[in-house]
Amino acid sequence: MGHHAPRTTLQRMLLTACLLVCTSSQARDSKPIAQPRNEIPDVAQIHFVGGLLSTPCALSVDSAFQRVDLGQLSAKSFREVGDRSADVTFTLRFQDCLMGAHAFEDGIDSTRYSGDNSFVTGEQVVAFSFAGETDIANPNLLKLNGARGVGIRLSDARGTQIPLNRVMRNQYLNAGNNELRFSANLEATQRFVMADAFDAVVNVNVYYF
Repeated sequence: MGHHAPRTTLQRMLLTACLLVCTSSQARDSKPIAQPRNEIPDVAQIHFVGGLLSTPCALSVDSAFQRVDLGQLSAKSFREVGDRSADVTFTLRFQDCLMGAHAFEDGIDSTRYSGDNSFVTGEQVVAFSFAGETDIANPNLLKLNGARGVGIRLSDARGTQIPLNRVMRNQYLNAGNNELRFSANLEATQRFVMADAFDAVVNVNVYYF
């Protein structure tokens, strides 16, 4: 009386089996969380490069640095003020020009230029200034180093003289590649000239609108 019967071997085996089964069931229900192998992750870095062009055209290299040979001329060809040598042409080449602006107005011929106003249909509008030291006797001519009594006259494709150190009238460039032709010649500034080798430099500034 008052004493519990000792557990039989079968009861202890059932209890042990129950604990094992319960533990195994709990282990199957819980999923382990994957842990990173390294605490410091790898880092990938990507650089993107490119560029925005500041001008709508590219002046070709052979145009940017030119040497124009006016030839071997006789001083006897310059007997009077204004006597000139034959024209020698040179070209400014523009590459990969972008499409320009469009402007239309009723009653205006868009292919013509009038005054300070231009009406364009997709062309790039550019202007030039030819900067250089002017001749003392004739400031419209480029001064020479060497020969005296002559200077260099610059003209556009229509034969109109190019004013030095001033912005010219507008020119138009189509989309793609373009060539603008100019010419140069010697012009006498006095009746008597001094023969000698000569050279001169002019810088061409290009303005895009």
